[in-house]
Amino acid sequence: MKVLLTGATGFVGTYVQRTLSTLPMVDQEGMAIDLLDSPKVESFIKDSDFDAVIHLAALSSVAQSFQDPRLTWEVNLWGTFNLLQALKKKKFNGAFLYVSSSEVYGKVSEDQLGVKENFSLKPISPYGASKAAAEHLCFQWGETNGFSVVMVRPFNHTGPGQEDRFVLSSFAKQLAKIFLGNQEPCLKVGNIEVARDFLDVRDVVKAYQLILERAALPDFRSQVFNVCSGHAISLKEILQAQISCMNIPVEIKQDPQLVRPVEVLKIYGDSSRLKKLIPWKPQYSIFDTFSQMVDFWKEELS
Repeated sequence: MKVLLTGATGFVGTYVQRTLSTLPMVDQEGMAIDLLDSPKVESFIKDSDFDAVIHLAALSSVAQSFQDPRLTWEVNLWGTFNLLQALKKKKFNGAFLYVSSSEVYGKVSEDQLGVKENFSLKPISPYGASKAAAEHLCFQWGETNGFSVVMVRPFNHTGPGQEDRFVLSSFAKQLAKIFLGNQEPCLKVGNIEVARDFLDVRDVVKAYQLILERAALPDFRSQVFNVCSGHAISLKEILQAQISCMNIPVEIKQDPQLVRPVEVLKIYGDSSRLKKLIPWKPQYSIFDTFSQMVDFWKEELS
């Protein structure tokens, strides 16, 4: 199988590349083209040889989507459109894996947790709304243009190497700086009472691999799957566990600038649809993952 990967140089993309490189009979190519440049996208697709596509490329920060909603919509929706259009012109008939997000669900009441794939999409951020729109685009394209489209909704995932504009990586970097004596023992946070369905990026990428291998099967075509742990953990729990292990005094202080204008307080998903079809379950504890992230930043900063 020859796999074309968009977003190959991003955080998740680098983990996808590592996973695919270990598999026999799998070749991969990264797509280093601006998806908003339609002629270049079409030229690249025309001249490339591949059997499957993993579409990761996106503006993925919820916080930044509020700062620049227009660019978020352009990249996440119209960039996806340009890619699909180029595949249509190529007469592509392989498998297309679209990586969406749990942000498409928006606020979910307590009695509807863990949220299932048939839950009404009510996104509350420009990022979530753009991903929901792109999902509908991908579904329509898969139904009318002759190739198998599968969509995944990963819940929050993180790991060593993630940029510090994302919440757990920001916390890990701050704790590493405090440990090294490069920051006062004060951790700046937003709302740490929020609880999320956290996964290690390596578990998420493993799910993508298993799905892609089966994407052309009838049970997968035009389907959407949650990729999640099935339970929520608060940011406060994760922080307190790590600070306790580090055995150093740290003050936790809320920074009003880090509090989002609209916030989902608690969300977790249901991955039973996916688990019925593939032999997948999370292997990493988010507490161990966060500890590895702190160690990563210690090494980076020392």
